[in-house]
Amino acid sequence: MDASQIFELPGAEIRSLTKTAQGFQIEATTLVTGGTCPDCTTVSTQIHSRYQRHPRDLPCQGVKVTLHLAVKRFFCRNPRCSRRTFVEAIPPLVLRYARRTLRLTDHLQAIAFALGGESGTRLSTCLGISTSPATALRIIEQIALPEPPTPRVLGVDDWAYRKGQRYGTVLCDLERHCVIELLPDREAKTLAKWLKAHPGVEIISRDRGSAYIEGATLGAPHAQQVADRWHLLKNLREVVQTILEQQRRVLRINEEGPVPASLSGEQLPSTPSAGKGLSKKAQASALRREKRLARYQHVMELHAKGVATQAISQLVGSGEETVKRYVEAAGFPEIKRSHTVVSKTLAPYLDYLNQRWTEGCYNATQLWREITAQGYPRSLQSVQNYLAPRRHAVDLSPPLPLASQPIRVRRYTPRQVAWFVMADKKELDPQVQHDLALLRQRSAAIDQAYQLAKSFITLVRERQADQLATSLKQAWAASAVWQTFATGLYKDHAAVRAALSLEWSNGQTEGQVNRLKTIKRQMYGRAGFALLRKRILYRAA
Repeated sequence: MDASQIFELPGAEIRSLTKTAQGFQIEATTLVTGGTCPDCTTVSTQIHSRYQRHPRDLPCQGVKVTLHLAVKRFFCRNPRCSRRTFVEAIPPLVLRYARRTLRLTDHLQAIAFALGGESGTRLSTCLGISTSPATALRIIEQIALPEPPTPRVLGVDDWAYRKGQRYGTVLCDLERHCVIELLPDREAKTLAKWLKAHPGVEIISRDRGSAYIEGATLGAPHAQQVADRWHLLKNLREVVQTILEQQRRVLRINEEGPVPASLSGEQLPSTPSAGKGLSKKAQASALRREKRLARYQHVMELHAKGVATQAISQLVGSGEETVKRYVEAAGFPEIKRSHTVVSKTLAPYLDYLNQRWTEGCYNATQLWREITAQGYPRSLQSVQNYLAPRRHAVDLSPPLPLASQPIRVRRYTPRQVAWFVMADKKELDPQVQHDLALLRQRSAAIDQAYQLAKSFITLVRERQADQLATSLKQAWAASAVWQTFATGLYKDHAAVRAALSLEWSNGQTEGQVNRLKTIKRQMYGRAGFALLRKRILYRAA
């Protein structure tokens, strides 16, 4: 098969094709008969000499391809030109002084913009293109991106160089769905300067940060500003969470529940109880052990019946890892106790303590008083630490009444309950719905926050712009926290109302920020602003 049917070289003719250990070697000559001087643009056909260039071309089936291209050097016949000779140009194939063909550079450019230096180099090697990370980044830096058109609808949001320390601004064309610019900070004057340099923006969708409000007002005073709906709901959730922080004492629910089969009294281990001088801490520890033992027995019963681990976890109320640990254990896994180190001061009194313990005195405070009378100079804590393992081994806990009902305690954080309030009721677990209703009954502030939040959520999601004034009046009449929320919305009233009446929002801008963060993390420590900006704007170009 003729090599010209496999390889195509614009502006050149293939003479031969050779397969070597290094790849394909293509001998070719140019087809031009004259050239144009790059300095004075004089056309010349007088040949001075010929020589070979060896640019790399696109690989074929993963094998490297190198050109041996015979090119001509022409005389420049313009006496006023400082250049005496020049080499012919082959624009469709390779540029002057280039070591790669244009099509190979285009492929490397696409890979570099998509993956960056290190990852792009690894992929290029797999495709049969040898390059380096520095070369891939240099290709990006050499590309001049065209100036995008001024958007009619602009999305503005911030992004983090380093969270909590340094931020920039991303600008998106919400109609074309692309990033059009990155700004090095999130200052109002920077945004205002860009808007003044790009007149024609009619709508600006932004979050509720004061810098962007000021920058949009100064840079495009006639543009319609639109508050982001997601940020409105975020501000609402923060208000609800602040109110719940003041109601923490209400967020604990104690509920007596039915006794599981394993706690019904059947085959409960009988524990001898001395009960002499038993501290409340020891009683609580023993009670916790009884409950863990009953839970372990329940898990083993279900496992013996062939119930799956996930189902056991849901029935018993323990995590799947706990269930697996119970099933794989040879027996009931006791809590490991740390080894007690006896101090030199207590060592002379150990025989006496052991004797009194054998006689049935389990009160650490009493034993401490007795050895103190004998000259022991230290505190009660040392005696308690020494007796703790013995107390656990003897198990001084009183037996549980067979008819006792375990008390289930559910503790919720303000953040959890705030999310429950913001969520759709259909998405909540029935137990959570029950607990949320109980919390509303316990606290008038929580009930009020729930009603106001649900009203505002409906207002935002159903775009009820006409109900905004009524909703703000209800919030203002509620409490100081709600008044602060309402005051902020009053100050930004026009943008909030636009958010409830226009289709535009910052959703796609947030998506572009996520893409920006992904690209930035791919670049590790080489994500300088100039390089990062070019990679982000490449798709928009």
